Amino acid sequence: MDLLELGWILQGSGGVLRGRFNSMLHERGLSRPKNVVETSALPVAIALLQITNMVAVLPEQAVLPYCAAGLVRPRRQSWLPLPAGLARQRRGRR
Repeated sequence: MDLLELGWILQGSGGVLRGRFNSMLHERGLSRPKNVVETSALPVAIALLQITNMVAVLPEQAVLPYCAAGLVRPRRQSWLPLPAGLARQRRGRR
């Protein structure tokens, strides 16, 4: 499945990370995700990642403790050369 078809958890449209993500998509000729939840609250993003099949663009340093605890896992994508981690729920969790 194409990741852009999944639900995304993104920073609000005025945020720096969101702007970089949108610019990267535009430069690669990719459309923006249609199913987006906007939040700048890391606990909200982590909770959504745990209970849904959504993905998120988050600062790598911010999610490292959650990855170490096994709550989320990083996903690297060749088309996502941002200094950020793409985190998704653990397998087997719904």
